[in-house]
Amino acid sequence: MDDLARLGTEYAGFAVALTTMRVGMTGAEDSARYFYWRYRPLQKKLGISDQRLCATLPGDCTIRIAQTNEFAKTKRLNKPAAGNAARDAHDH
Repeated sequence: MDDLARLGTEYAGFAVALTTMRVGMTGAEDSARYFYWRYRPLQKKLGISDQRLCATLPGDCTIRIAQTNEFAKTKRLNKPAAGNAARDAHDH
């Protein structure tokens, strides 16, 4: 998978995790943090703006970019906590 395709996949994972956070899905915040730290360095490497990346998926970019900026303040999560994966029946 090339870098652009990987960026799209990782960013989609982040966006879905943000959506599941809003409905209170167990482990969603850990998943969002995990995907954030996977896509963000690649986004910077490729020189793609938040607005351009956000526009690739449906939804409100003002809200999603604000949430993205909040995740920039979080610590890197290498993998979601094992307990969270068990509660929602799959690993992220």
